[in-house]
Formats: sequence, C-alpha cells, structure tokens
Amino acid sequence: MEKLSYHVVFTTHNSRTSQRMIKYKVLKGPPVNLILEEEIRLTEILKSIVLEYHIEILSFNICKDHVHLLLSCTDEEVPVFARILKSISSKKFSFGKTLWSQKFYGVCCDTFDFITWTRFNCLSWNTSYFTNTVAYIQNNRNKHSLVDDRGLAELINSFCVIQRVDYFHDKGSRPLGG
Repeated sequence: MEKLSYHVVFTTHNSRTSQRMIKYKVLKGPPVNLILEEEIRLTEILKSIVLEYHIEILSFNICKDHVHLLLSCTDEEVPVFARILKSISSKKFSFGKTLWSQKFYGVCCDTFDFITWTRFNCLSWNTSYFTNTVAYIQNNRNKHSLVDDRGLAELINSFCVIQRVDYFHDKGSRPLGG
C-alpha cells in the first residue's frame, strides 16, 4: 500500500460548534483552551506516542484549541493513528477529563478534498498543495496570534521529518513566518 500525506486536525473538546449542535440545540460546556505550558506538555506526550508507535509526522503545530499534523501513512492507517494519538494523549494529559472532540478532520495532500474522515482513496499527487499545507501548518500559531516559543519550536523539530526554519535569528523571539 502506498504512503500518502494527510493533513489531520484534532480539535479540543467543546472548541467547535457544528451545524448538528445548532439544529438540535445541544448545550456544551466550556471549551478546552490550552496555555503555552500545556501546549508544550501535550506536544511532549504526542512526541512520545509518535516515537513509540513509529508514526511518521512530516509537520506539526499546536494552537491552544487544535493540533495540526501532516501524517505520512497509508489510507487505512489514518484513522488508526488518529485513534492512537487521541486516546493515549487524552489519558496521559487530562487525567480522566475529555481532551479531544469526537471527530477529526483530514485532507489528503495528494488530492485536496476536504473530508471528515471516511474511508477515502486519494491517488493523484499535487506538490503545490503539499507545500502550501506545510507552510500553513508551520505558520498556524502566527495566524492565530499566539506567542511562539523557542522551546516549543525545537520540540516540534525533534520529531517532524520536515524541519522548521530557524525563525529566531536574534536573541528576541520573532513570530514564525515573520
């Protein structure tokens, strides 16, 4: 089975409202929003899972209420890896509280069809979409006006195949992509 690249997004519990929730007037509790220290801790947990299960992460970023991953795997492995990453990280991070929303979202970068994950074969290659996806993931903290942290950036580099450029040329921190 051929490996392809998949842009996968996990959202934290109660951080999104779906049309179904609006239609059926589903009440939700407060959203899970992580502070920088929690983002670093969760990233460390995800790194340990990635290394233990030999999951190939091309690019990664974390932004207070969601995580972006660019996975390299087969079509059948996407839901398996998502389940492993979400279940183990939730148990290790949140001590019995719900961390992640139930669904996850995926885009095969080798086509560009946006899907809520289903069994979907992605066959054609689109390098510009792949390149744009990597840039989008790497600059996502800047997009959401979140503080970049050298330690977090180095942690992310330690388990991603595609290395982030050193955006901290001087002693002061600068926004990624800036």
